[in-house]
Amino acid sequence: MRADRTGHLSAILAVVLTALLVSACASCPDSPSFGEYVEDTAITLDLKGRLLTTGDLSAVDISVSTYRGVVLLSGFVSRDEQISKAEDIARSVGGVKDVKNNLVLRKQVNAPGT
Repeated sequence: MRADRTGHLSAILAVVLTALLVSACASCPDSPSFGEYVEDTAITLDLKGRLLTTGDLSAVDISVSTYRGVVLLSGFVSRDEQISKAEDIARSVGGVKDVKNNLVLRKQVNAPGT
């Protein structure tokens, strides 16, 4: 009987501690709300889809992440104009508040003797 009571108390304590931790994290100013998380995910997916359908950009080489409506582009492109094109596409996605463009031009390395 005592073992049952101890197990029951442990379960209640675990639930209470979990609830406290979750509520503490929810009140952190740097943590996005569930709604913001969903919106950021939708922005990222929309932008990745647009990059995939753009013929002269490689969506595989461009990483997209979104935090509270701010999009971060990173990765490598083969031509300079692709940097601004990717940023323009990102800015056209609904819900985007700002774009941080960290795309880098990949330098072409010529084989020796060419």
